[in-house]
Amino acid sequence: MTPDKKARIYFVSAIMGAIATLGLAATSIFGWPDFVLGLFTGIILVSLAMILRRKLRDEYTQGLWQAGTSAAFFAVVILAIFGPVLLGFGHGLIDGFNDTANAAPPDFNGKYVGIGAILAFYAAFHIAWLRSAR
Repeated sequence: MTPDKKARIYFVSAIMGAIATLGLAATSIFGWPDFVLGLFTGIILVSLAMILRRKLRDEYTQGLWQAGTSAAFFAVVILAIFGPVLLGFGHGLIDGFNDTANAAPPDFNGKYVGIGAILAFYAAFHIAWLRSAR
């Protein structure tokens, strides 16, 4: 396999993973069926495996990988510390506008941290990719 074809597979995997991550977030937000959740999770795992397989082959892909992992780590720290606060704040705002102040706030669970970390990874990866394409 030529280096160009390997690079193309790498970047198609990154695009596929980003789209699947948005689909996973939509599944979580809108409460779609579990098989859709499993489909998007499987696509994310395959794309991450393809990216991981080639992550440190050269400085360019290593830079993209480092941008993504740094953003993912930052997202995990921020969401783990401030996630419940942000969720309660958002719930309070919505209740204030809808006049439903007696409703119990939703529980914050770990799935938001995982989805947020993967979203941050792909966002930083693609921003670094687009910035380097000038």
